[in-house]
Order: sequence, then C-alpha cells, then structure tokens
Amino acid sequence: MQYLRRGLMAGGLLLASGAWAQTQPLPPMKLDAQFRGVFQDTVIQRWVDPQTGVMCYLYIPVKVPNQQQPDGLVIYGANTLGSLSCVPPPAQGRSEPRDDAPKTRR
Repeated sequence: MQYLRRGLMAGGLLLASGAWAQTQPLPPMKLDAQFRGVFQDTVIQRWVDPQTGVMCYLYIPVKVPNQQQPDGLVIYGANTLGSLSCVPPPAQGRSEPRDDAPKTRR
C-alpha cells in the first residue's frame, strides 16, 4: 500500500509539474457545444473524446486571473477554474427503456 501511495503521489507531481504533458503528445478533445452560464461571464462547454465518445461538461469563467512564469507555465488563481463533469457515451441504437430503468407509475 505504501508503494501504491508513493507511486500515485509521484504520478500526481509529474502531471502537476507539466513534465509529462511536455514529453507525451496528448490527443485533443473536440469542442462540441458552448452555452451561456448561470452567472454573468461564465460559460458551459461540452467537450467530446473522439476515441471513446465520453462527454465532459465544463462550467468555467470567461476571464481568469493568471500569471505566466519565465519557463512558460501559467499559474491560475485559486477557485477560478470552474467545475468538470464527464458522462459515458449514449448507447447506440437503444430506443426501448432498459430492463434496469426505474418504472414510473401512471
């Protein structure tokens, strides 16, 4: 367990440092739609992973205070990056309710 914890911490530090992103090419997601956010100067974006079909919704501010470092990395202010929710792709060709779907009373 201790080795797993150390590995996760090292992996998190590697990702947080940006070193992994600089050495490995990352495939882009596709911006599928953009909507007006609930509050002023916010937007909701729907991004789709073209390989898996997973859809991610981002609720983000339009402007974010940031500071660029001499090495080119950008540091963003706290609590300004919004939120992220991802959902699996919709089932293909499924027009009937699933067997495990909740039953409704009429």
